[in-house]
Amino acid sequence: MDKRGIVAAALLVIGLLGALVVFMVFNNPMFSSEGKSIEELRTQWIDIGNTIRTRLASQGVPPAYHCCIKDTCWYCIYKTPEHGEGGTCACRFDLVMKGEEICGECLGEWIEGEGVAMPMVIAAFQRVYPEIWEIIKDKY
Repeated sequence: MDKRGIVAAALLVIGLLGALVVFMVFNNPMFSSEGKSIEELRTQWIDIGNTIRTRLASQGVPPAYHCCIKDTCWYCIYKTPEHGEGGTCACRFDLVMKGEEICGECLGEWIEGEGVAMPMVIAAFQRVYPEIWEIIKDKY
């Protein structure tokens, strides 16, 4: 077999392998919504999001996902790359160290009593959102 034949055979094999991978990914029941109820899809979506958040929270020092609420928010994952570099979240650091406002999802969770109840985080929240703090302080 000459060089052209070897190259053609190699390209054919690579193409077939690529097609197989695409077939396996798009026919994976995990990624299919066919025949699933809304509740099953919601559960699947939450499981995937929790996996992403857990992995990000364990990367680096400080962690890549350092959220200001108990169960980290979805905003930074959902809005990447527009918000958060590569799916990172530093809102706890930004709130405490820079006095920056937090995302709407986190603010809603704080109002529900789900903010990180560490003294320095609470003090920062009080400085940035004094009016809201007066309304929700009994939850902390």
